[in-house]
Amino acid sequence: SLSATPTTGTYPLTVNFTANASDPDGNNTIAKYEWDFNNDGQIDKTSTKNESYTYTDNGNYTTKVIVTDDKGAKASATKTIVVTVPSDGNKPTISWDTPVDNELITGSRLLRVIVNSVDAVTVDYSLNGNNIIATKLTSPYEYNWNPTVGNNGIVTLKATACDIDGCNSAEIQVNVDIVDRSLWVKTLAGKPTADPVVSSKIYGGLNTGKVYSIDASGLIWTSSHNIPEPIINRLAVDENYDVAYIHSQTGYLYAISLANGTENWSKKIGTDYGTLKPTAPLVVGSMVYAGGGSNNNCLLIFDVGGTEVNTAPDCVDKSLLPTPVEIGGNIFAIERLKSSKSAMHKFDSSGNLKSSTSGFTANLTADTLTVDGSYILAASAYNQIVKINASNLSVSNIAIDYTPSTAVTVTPSCYAINAGGNLTCLSKSSGKLIWNVKAGMNSLVKPVYDAQRGVLYAVSDSGLVRAIEEDTGLVIWNYDLNDLDTKYSVKISPVIIDDVLVIIRYKTAIGLNLNY
Repeated sequence: SLSATPTTGTYPLTVNFTANASDPDGNNTIAKYEWDFNNDGQIDKTSTKNESYTYTDNGNYTTKVIVTDDKGAKASATKTIVVTVPSDGNKPTISWDTPVDNELITGSRLLRVIVNSVDAVTVDYSLNGNNIIATKLTSPYEYNWNPTVGNNGIVTLKATACDIDGCNSAEIQVNVDIVDRSLWVKTLAGKPTADPVVSSKIYGGLNTGKVYSIDASGLIWTSSHNIPEPIINRLAVDENYDVAYIHSQTGYLYAISLANGTENWSKKIGTDYGTLKPTAPLVVGSMVYAGGGSNNNCLLIFDVGGTEVNTAPDCVDKSLLPTPVEIGGNIFAIERLKSSKSAMHKFDSSGNLKSSTSGFTANLTADTLTVDGSYILAASAYNQIVKINASNLSVSNIAIDYTPSTAVTVTPSCYAINAGGNLTCLSKSSGKLIWNVKAGMNSLVKPVYDAQRGVLYAVSDSGLVRAIEEDTGLVIWNYDLNDLDTKYSVKISPVIIDDVLVIIRYKTAIGLNLNY
């Protein structure tokens, strides 16, 4: 063991060390004591069991002693020494750098103060008294403040700097004017469990087995018929024929009328999926495509009346599970193989298998594929985005720092994805990081891109909405759904319809106005 006196103090600090060692072979012969006073891997001194050292700068130091007996056996012990700056007898001085007194704040704002002290300093930022919103320990003591509607009005910003000699504070007043974007809050007839789809309205399924729709004004429609199990997957909607298609977990394909809410037809197309989600259907023209067959491994095609078009479908070995996509008249579906591998298959519009990739490593983390021109994107648990060329089925990977938890959102310049609670924007051409937004975004659903405004909207499960410039990553406004007294986690990705951002939180649908 290693003892030290003292273990803390201001510099210059002289510490006396004693190494207590014994030889397990009974000879009690310690040949040498090697001392490393700052644990940099270099032996500073070889001497006896008692040693002293003077630390001349502040910091946390780990002192290590290595003892060697007469037969070459070694053992070591460490002790942490904390050295602080001597007091100068003066409290820190503090003044505001930004924002300035009486400034109008309409969105995110950087808070920064100027602090002078020779000692270690802690800076607390608070609102209207004792409500501390951030603590900073290192210069430049910056904090990105994201006020919400609940902060509107005159707000006193207080910054307090403390060192070993005491504390000083500086206050300013700012005028917060965050737009109240809420248009409506509506209650659904059940809990949505999968992301909605957008056409002229928003469509989705409920855990009650019913189909719902929402328009931009918040008008909600719910089907009169409910299938005999919760709807756990995305719908496919064909507004030309007023029908919504549902692929159920027990292997049925349902067609529900959007005109009168009744069931048009249903077909048993696959086996029970157990704990897995089946493929969501895909509508192309007047046809609906879905994975099915005895092993859920065939691409089946039905017309609007429920007649199976390809009565002898081409099938693969394992289940087709993520939702298929269409590019250039061809249908692409992923087969999940064993050992965390997948394969992409290319079918023509008649369901004939044209080509396939060999198995590639991709433990998919989202049940939705994303199309970007002639490329198909899939999120993989191996900290990557899998990028597949639809023309030749060549496969490449884009590495990311965290495991993605949502499908990819495509913007003009980047692939945006939620990974590790961070909203990450990766260059479409090089795959390199363009920007990353993480402050306050604990767990995110898939973001939605607003092409009209060049903005990504990200929503955390705790209800914080952020509007982020696609090209810069700058947060331009925030909205806290908790201001509307909805207290449940957000698990459904937001969607945009007619300049309204629609967010679903448990059984509540919320419309936010984007026209500001």
